[in-house]
Amino acid sequence: MAEEGKLDRPNGSRPLRQKLRVQQLDLLVRQLDRPPALPGALTRDVKAGPPGSEAPRQPLQAGRSDSSIARALLEMVRRRHPERRIQGLAQALEVLDFENVTPVLLCVKVMEIFNAWPGALDRRGFWSHCLAVATAAEMAARRLPGTAEPLVAFACGLLHDVGKVTLDACLPKSYGLVLGAVAGKTGNIADAEKDILGVDHALVGRRLAQHWRLARRIEEVIWLHHHPGEAVEPAQPRTALIRLVQLADTLAREQRIGFSGNYTFAQNSAAMGRAAGLSAEHLSAVRSGLRDRLRHRSYLLQLALTSVQPAKSPPGRVRAKAPRPAESAALEADAASLQGRFIRELRDFAGRVGPATSLPQLCWEIARTSSAVFAAARRGRPTCAFCFSEDDASVFVAAYEPGKGKTFRLAACRPARAAPPDRSAPAGPLLRVMLNPPDAWTDLIDPDGYLCLPLVFEGRWLGGILIPAETPAQDNLRDSLCEFMAFALAAAAGRHTADRLAEQLARASEHLARTREAMAQNKALEAVGEMAAGAAHELNNPLAVISGRAQMIARGTRSAKQREAAELIVRKVEEISRIASELMEFARPRPPQRAVVAAADLLKCLAEPFPVEAQPKAGAPRVDIRIEPGCPPLWVDAGQIGEVLVELVRNASQAAGGRVNVRAVAGAQARAEHVLVQVMDDGPGMDEATLASAFTPFFSLRPAGRGRGLGLARAKRAVEVNGGRIWIESQPGSGTTVFLELPQPHAEG
Repeated sequence: MAEEGKLDRPNGSRPLRQKLRVQQLDLLVRQLDRPPALPGALTRDVKAGPPGSEAPRQPLQAGRSDSSIARALLEMVRRRHPERRIQGLAQALEVLDFENVTPVLLCVKVMEIFNAWPGALDRRGFWSHCLAVATAAEMAARRLPGTAEPLVAFACGLLHDVGKVTLDACLPKSYGLVLGAVAGKTGNIADAEKDILGVDHALVGRRLAQHWRLARRIEEVIWLHHHPGEAVEPAQPRTALIRLVQLADTLAREQRIGFSGNYTFAQNSAAMGRAAGLSAEHLSAVRSGLRDRLRHRSYLLQLALTSVQPAKSPPGRVRAKAPRPAESAALEADAASLQGRFIRELRDFAGRVGPATSLPQLCWEIARTSSAVFAAARRGRPTCAFCFSEDDASVFVAAYEPGKGKTFRLAACRPARAAPPDRSAPAGPLLRVMLNPPDAWTDLIDPDGYLCLPLVFEGRWLGGILIPAETPAQDNLRDSLCEFMAFALAAAAGRHTADRLAEQLARASEHLARTREAMAQNKALEAVGEMAAGAAHELNNPLAVISGRAQMIARGTRSAKQREAAELIVRKVEEISRIASELMEFARPRPPQRAVVAAADLLKCLAEPFPVEAQPKAGAPRVDIRIEPGCPPLWVDAGQIGEVLVELVRNASQAAGGRVNVRAVAGAQARAEHVLVQVMDDGPGMDEATLASAFTPFFSLRPAGRGRGLGLARAKRAVEVNGGRIWIESQPGSGTTVFLELPQPHAEG
């Protein structure tokens, strides 16, 4: 059932006026229906097996309880086997192979939810990527016995990025800005989500998983699959599943299947496969067989989707749910005593809530139970329950009225609000002092016609129940109800706080892991540089003596042969001296002299002719320079960054072994404080091993004596001392693109 929830604009029709707060996420995800067929597939272990085993009963049972699944099953059989006359679901399952049926039905149910919610995201490309990740995770799981059931791995892969489509469905205009920020196919969409929305899709996906009551391990894969492997506790059983999905995601992105919005690679698939325990042979089998298996799955999915009818309710509209017989009985049981109704409703309440119940849902259950206990529904007005956020800066309210959809609101609290009443008090004056603005809930209730029953636990005011003022209630039952609900609210608030702390810890661990890796790399570079600089310093004195004596010999000899030999010695000494100077500069780069530089002035160094002495037959590289409209100036040392750009073009020319075309583009980056410079070539590209070692000092594929392997390492240090960062994307046969993210003047104050 879709539910109504207001954030700070209706139904995402306008971009957000401010970033989302964590407290708003529960309201956001509650707008999306919970798929009725998901619990059986995802909330308990799923064992795959051949037709005739216990496993095929799941799609059979799901088809009997869900008409869209039944239509999908029958449509797949009709389209694939038009010659067969199928009489029922059981016969259909005998024709279809279970290994493919259940994953396809899972895709159908998930896509069916989002089909009714259009947005800015390329849904076809998005689901292609998710299906590829799911298929790769399933294939890898079949080669890693004991890691995860293949169908669970498939479900984790399919849903790993569900937070993206959730944000797109609920906030289409704002998410359109996020997609625009990564339109240049650089960076990570999660960074753009945090910059524009205040949260990323992993956190939103986790909240949706909690709302859908998915298995804990699936929830944590959705939440943590972007974290580096070392940031996830290795002793936890979920770690292997997280690494499996990370590997599958990398494989899908390396093969450029569908749209993910993430264009950065923390590791290549070979390294991730080793970390996941997958042999090189098995990894190669998954990589080479992925597209064929995906093509078969996509065909079955297309057949199944032809039977799915789009939802009739437009996005954002509440679809009413008919009252359950138990609710009607509870409200109309005039003959039952108030005491009996109280005990029965509390028992039912305890059965409906649990550890996975969110605070908004708990408030709605409290309102529902209170309405039944006090027979408040007879007054024809809703019963409400509210609770304060962890920081007391905002307050949730949920309204219950039989026969109507769930309604939620989020409002700000005043910094200094009144103390809670002892038992009950008129709600109007209390809410006007508590809420900001004071009339935040007047579209739900008339506060002056309600009483507030405070929910206080161990001296802390957690929330309250709002009932119509004329509702009769015995004092002892009212007090008992408030004590019971205050305890339930305190337990949920404690769990909610623990979840928030876990999320903060996960973010801190991710940041720490990345920082630690960068510090380790910098420390290693400094150690190598210091060693090289020490060696260069020690060489300078004997080189000076050798050069001086050789020059004396050249001047004093009458033999042309001896003079030529002495002059050769001088030239080689000068060459060694240049190498020593390079090592010294690499170890101790000079401090940058930064100034405001226009992008055109920075890139004009590439327009000058390049020397071709290294490969005279290849010819000079052809460089095309483009400055995008509106590109801001940069705050860098133009000399240092110019040397970096020249080094990149020289590297491209040397790697190509022939004439190479280079394109340099400068434009505004998604993060407003930086400018992105891209240097693209059509050369041979790099394999995974070369790409992984590209910035390693003294690494070179050129023959000994033809290169010292310091060019890219020195370029990285120069970019970093200028406050920027540099990374490379490349594939064999597809050329190389080097990205330089450089600061704008205001970024440094």
